[in-house]
Amino acid sequence: MRNLTITRNKTFVGCLMKMKFYIEDPNTGDTTIGGTLCRRLGDLKNGETKTFSVDENEAKVYVIADQLSKGFCNEFAVIPAGSEDVVLTGQNRFNPATGNAFQFDGQASEAVTKNRSKNLKRGILILVATAIVCVGIVLLSAFLDKAEPKTFTNTLGFSITLTDAFEETEVEGYDAGYESYDVLLSIFKESVSDFEELGYANMTAQDYAQVILDVNDFGDGEIKSENGLVYYEFEEKSADGTENLYYYVTFYKSEESFWMFEFLCFEDEKDEWRSEFEEWAKSVTFAK
Repeated sequence: MRNLTITRNKTFVGCLMKMKFYIEDPNTGDTTIGGTLCRRLGDLKNGETKTFSVDENEAKVYVIADQLSKGFCNEFAVIPAGSEDVVLTGQNRFNPATGNAFQFDGQASEAVTKNRSKNLKRGILILVATAIVCVGIVLLSAFLDKAEPKTFTNTLGFSITLTDAFEETEVEGYDAGYESYDVLLSIFKESVSDFEELGYANMTAQDYAQVILDVNDFGDGEIKSENGLVYYEFEEKSADGTENLYYYVTFYKSEESFWMFEFLCFEDEKDEWRSEFEEWAKSVTFAK
């Protein structure tokens, strides 16, 4: 046996989805991808690295988003036979026709290129067919699929009303997080007593917002206090420079803590989500 280490490079494209990794296994496999019988290795979140134990045979390593889209949203890399450990890296790349599919780095063989081309063609056909169908059902779906309000109560000591499209997630560098297909909410908490010990006993939520801006590069803008909220909004490029992002950040002071709630979406969807961000931010309550 040998180790196969896979790194999913961090990027905002597809960042809310876990990618599912499989390896060719004609003996014990239970999932067919691209005509190849595979067994599941595991899932990787955005920016995550995992190591799996595999045998020494040559094999294809596949990655998909889910079972429904695996026919056109898949990618593979071939690991050679041998006893040496193998390292693979890659990331999701922006392309709506392929579902923003994951692509392995350094894979330029004829077979891989042909598979990518085939997936792109299938994806375009599906997009066209979906667009035609959507024209007929858009009004109905607006009623049937509308997300319902859902209140999340966190052990950190806060509650927030979002929608049932959200689920709890881990966000590196933050104390809590919630994600939907289009939005990421990251929450950061600091103790009031820590600032009192530094001589800032009467610091307000707005003062705390200024501290956060002073120590972080949050772009140009001003802290605002409107509609019962202290907030800051800005736009910036994603880490890989491919996407424009919009941030709506709210600040709070509870009895024992300072809080930062950071709402994030694509910049071109700002008009769709900003009012929602404000409504959700107003729903925040604290235990202490």
